[in-house]
Amino acid sequence: MKNKNFIGRSKELNVIEDNLKPSYSIFAVIGLSGVGKTQLVKKYTHKSKDQYEMTWWFDASSPLPPQFVQLANSWNKSATNPKDRIPQAAIKGPEIIEVVNEKLSQDEKSSNHHILITSKKSAKWKNVLKLTPLSRSESIELLEKKISIQKQNPGNLNDLADLLGDIPLTLVQAASHIQQVPSLTIEKYIELFKDNHGVLERLEHQITAPPNVKEYEKTFLSTMWLTLQELKETSPVSYEFLLFCTFIDHKGITEALIFDWLKDNGHDTELLHEITYNLTSRFLIEKTFEEQNSPYEMHQFLQGTIHCLIPDERK
Repeated sequence: MKNKNFIGRSKELNVIEDNLKPSYSIFAVIGLSGVGKTQLVKKYTHKSKDQYEMTWWFDASSPLPPQFVQLANSWNKSATNPKDRIPQAAIKGPEIIEVVNEKLSQDEKSSNHHILITSKKSAKWKNVLKLTPLSRSESIELLEKKISIQKQNPGNLNDLADLLGDIPLTLVQAASHIQQVPSLTIEKYIELFKDNHGVLERLEHQITAPPNVKEYEKTFLSTMWLTLQELKETSPVSYEFLLFCTFIDHKGITEALIFDWLKDNGHDTELLHEITYNLTSRFLIEKTFEEQNSPYEMHQFLQGTIHCLIPDERK
């Protein structure tokens, strides 16, 4: 799905394109959580979609065989010649991954077989792009896009970007918070953020954050704490559902799930639209694909951070 908030990264997109020139190649984008690896790869995929017959996204944190079954079924739907289809017996069999890989390698119509990987670690891949935070000018451009012009000036945007380390995910969360609260200025947010570090230190015994948390993760932890407090005050039902989402598959958030959760917890099911609006407008969840019935997903780092902020007694 196209990211309307994507900023810059033209150099990085060119690096990916240059490394995917051979007919078969593997390229990895590595970097910190929240630095924009997935969004960069999605941008490249959207930009180059006409070069490929099919593009498929695998989530390596989830079991792969069911994902290959989905790919095989999609492949069969698009195959005009019955001979090109994968037999149903093979789709249901234990060797589904090998079967699909063999079918793709034998496809004569497709000259490009490219694999793009996103990871926090470089592992053993030879061709790697280490993604760094945004440049300061890109950070300011992103903030300008997300925060109303009445709240902006070059100085406060630079101060906010500097405070948040130019990490895209953190910038988007902070900007959406500032925009959601009409009376909240950028200067006031910065003040709250600095005070918030002290609050988190005082609540350290209540927060199950992992030991030796890196500084950029502490920054995101503080950003999310402010977002959660604002959401809890504005829409308690959206806040409670968001906490629930930290215990489930980060890509399995459907409107049917929200409906059932509301019903099971004694809420009016009409609140479904309030929840989806509040969570999407704050960039806490987003549509996986552009189709109307597509499920929502939550960034895994965001999901883990929110989970850390839930007091043990609530868990």
